[in-house]
Parts: sequence; structure tokens; C-alpha cells
Amino acid sequence: MDRPWQLLQPARSDTRHDARDGRGLRAHRVALAERQRELAICIAVRDVRYAWTHHALLARRAGVTEAELAAIQVGQVPEGLSAADGALCRLAFAVAGRDGTPEAVWQVVRPHFTPRQATDIAVLVAYYIATGVLIAGLGVQLESDDPQEIERVWQGHGRPAASPGDQGA
Repeated sequence: MDRPWQLLQPARSDTRHDARDGRGLRAHRVALAERQRELAICIAVRDVRYAWTHHALLARRAGVTEAELAAIQVGQVPEGLSAADGALCRLAFAVAGRDGTPEAVWQVVRPHFTPRQATDIAVLVAYYIATGVLIAGLGVQLESDDPQEIERVWQGHGRPAASPGDQGA
């Protein structure tokens, strides 16, 4: 693709309209299967412990395997993915790498995703990268080192134990 920004053309009017009330970049509007969505998010947050821990749980629920998560965590496209999931992961890693998306990646992506879907994947990855920067910048810590406790708290079934410095807020 000579001009990757051409890919944004189909999404531009919707995004411009929705951006007025903040809906243009909301991750829940991405038209992907849950498994694909979590693959992309895990790629975006693989270096952010808080976000990785939470989204790895969601990814497992969506059918992502431990081997797939292990590959993503070390910066590799997992082996054995469907062609569409492999294309999605290649695009997500390219966007997350911030060096541009090579034409070879676009050639793999085009047969599986519409321009709007490819744009959605890129926006989703960018959104979670930004969220990861915010999490790191604010020093957000995991609620617990116990995955079951994290899940319980995250689902609203309890509160984490107070940490040193909490004043009962």
C-alpha cells in the first residue's frame, strides 16, 4: 500500500462523528471476535504487568492458549494460528512497534480483514498502548499476586486488601 493512511478513509466519517462524545475510540466498538480482540490487546500490553495480568485472564477465557500467550509475551506471533488470527497478530505487532506497517504485513491482512476492521485493530492496539502508558505513569499496581483474587476483585465480588498508604479512601 503506497499510503497506509488511505486505510483510514472508510472509518473517517464515523470516527469524526463519534469523537465529539468520546465514542470514536472506544475499544468495545471493534468488530472482532473476542479471541481476536484479546490477542490484539495482549500484544499491546505485553510489557505492562497490570494490563497483561488482567487481559491474559480474559484471553484465556476467549480460547487463547498458554503457548500463544507465552509467544506474545516474548514478542512473537504464535505458531499454529488461523490465517486470520496470524494476520491480526502481525498487524498488531507492527502497530505496536511504531515503525510503520510493512507492505508484506498488509498483504497478509487484506484477505482477512476489511479496511475498517484493519483500522479497528490498529486503533484498538493504539488505545491499549496509551492505556498502558497511563497505567505505568500513574504507578497502578496489581490488586494481588493471586490470579483468583484479582478475578474476584475485578468482577466486583470483593475489595482488595488495603495497601500501605491507603487512608480508607
